[in-house]
Amino acid sequence: MDRLNKDPKGPFFQKLDENLTKYKEKHYTANRLWRYNWDAVKWRTIDEIIERREDAKPDDSVSKRGPTDVTLINRAQLAERRLKRLRMAKYSQELFDEIVIEFMREKRTILEMCAELDCDEEDITDA
Repeated sequence: MDRLNKDPKGPFFQKLDENLTKYKEKHYTANRLWRYNWDAVKWRTIDEIIERREDAKPDDSVSKRGPTDVTLINRAQLAERRLKRLRMAKYSQELFDEIVIEFMREKRTILEMCAELDCDEEDITDA
């Protein structure tokens, strides 16, 4: 953006000043100050960073984790509960019957029911 803003032949000549100041305010924080030179408009080399190491303070840089995707975690927890419920159906006839009724409402085939409940066709017809 800076190159486009300073090019007198370009269509954006001195039109991006406002955008550059907003960008600088928002993103040019202490965490980026040590590795990018705004005045020279370039990334600092490793030698420049080593030369400036005395200026650095532990409070200048910030590292944080990105936001976690809660929807994915919730879906995984629901799937785990569902699988646990299906496993428990082997030990409780009432739960087995309840799950078979739910599958019938969902219009599942007997083959699908047998696969999910890990049982025979006779067990499902008995339920």
